[in-house]
Formats: sequence, structure tokens, C-alpha cells
Amino acid sequence: MRSEQQKRIIKALTDNGYTAVQLAELIHCTVRSSRMIVSKLHKQGVVHIQSWHRVEYNDIPAAVYRYGIGVDAVRPKPMTMVERMKRWRSEEHTSELQS
Repeated sequence: MRSEQQKRIIKALTDNGYTAVQLAELIHCTVRSSRMIVSKLHKQGVVHIQSWHRVEYNDIPAAVYRYGIGVDAVRPKPMTMVERMKRWRSEEHTSELQS
């Protein structure tokens, strides 16, 4: 079963770059399985990190993987507390204006 999922993941990553969560949705497997397979392929040097995508709900960057040999993209620095508060306040202010 896992080898079949691995084949589907490799095929998907050949066409486009995806995060582990996107891959899980695309090939209909659990996120845990997707992460394990992608992690294994990354350690083997089969896939590389094409870029980092910030997740909307928690603002933690997620790796976007791509099939092939390449240099991993640099992980962005985490937001400081000041940056998070500015963002939160601006979102809070815009939601008050919309109400």
C-alpha cells in the first residue's frame, strides 16, 4: 500500500510542488502518511523543498516539495511577537470596520 502511495506522490510532485497536506488530499491518504513518505524521499535526495508557504490559520511555514534534484529553499524566519501583534491588530481593526 505504501509503495503505491509513494508512486502517486512522486507522480504528483513531478508535475507541481505541493505541501504534505495538499498531497494527502490529492492522493487520498492521511497527512501523517504523506509527511512520512515525503520526509523519506527528502532524506534520500529524491525531492527538494521548492519554497515555503505560510499556512493561514497559524502562520507557520509549510514546505512545498518538488520532485528532482535541487537546492532546498531557505526557511523563512518566524514572525516576532511585535509583528504578530501588529498583524492581529490590523485584522481586528478591519473586522470592526466591516461590522
